[in-house]
Amino acid sequence: MFNWFRKKPKIEFVCLFPEIEQVMPIVPSSKVKFNWIKPAMDDWKKTQEEMKDTPVKLTHFARCPGMHKIMREGWILRSWCDFTVKTDGDGKSFQWGSPVSQKSMDADHIWKWDYLSHHAESIFGQTDRRNTLDTVLKVQTPWIVYVPKGYYLMCMPLPYPDNHNFTAATGFIDGDEGPNFLNVQLYWHELNGITKIPAGTPLAQYVLVKKDKIEGDIRSVTDKDIKNLRLRSTILDNRFIVDYKPLKDVKWHE
Repeated sequence: MFNWFRKKPKIEFVCLFPEIEQVMPIVPSSKVKFNWIKPAMDDWKKTQEEMKDTPVKLTHFARCPGMHKIMREGWILRSWCDFTVKTDGDGKSFQWGSPVSQKSMDADHIWKWDYLSHHAESIFGQTDRRNTLDTVLKVQTPWIVYVPKGYYLMCMPLPYPDNHNFTAATGFIDGDEGPNFLNVQLYWHELNGITKIPAGTPLAQYVLVKKDKIEGDIRSVTDKDIKNLRLRSTILDNRFIVDYKPLKDVKWHE
């Protein structure tokens, strides 16, 4: 029996400072436009124009469906203020600065702290010392989250970012554990110098994952699989410019 009045699952991002929520809210991933996308699409259009009279099949990474689907999924947390990180080449130490003290901001609660902290290298040991600071930076954002019951919220690095100075660590927030702080752990890749991260820079992406237990079937190929692969190839290979949409019209799982 359907329960027409059952509430749809909803995620709530709550900012501890209302002013920051107005200036730099968490946004759906689809709203963030990365700088590399425009030149990539321009190159695709140029390639189409140059090859329009040439009978060859055209492919281009700018049209990769997997890339665009993951980039549109979930939400993105951006740095609400400028900050700098200075490293001196020893692979461990760093200094940081920002134009505003988050810890000193006016608030009627006790949950305020420095914008940046860290995890000591002696307790972590997961970094590649060839290109990553051994100390993990911790961005103590002013955000908490309520994840809907029955879900995890996965924190993940930006899959195709503009900025390669850092990589966010991956982890789950459990929706059954009440409000959680959205602190972003960063692997820092600039080992010697001063790096400025401007306000508005995407730091991490958040994606809901349902807690369903799915059985896995590990098996050898069958005739049905071969038929499906042949049909898929026929659908994708009959045009000079690949169109993935017709794949959705096929009932693959019957």
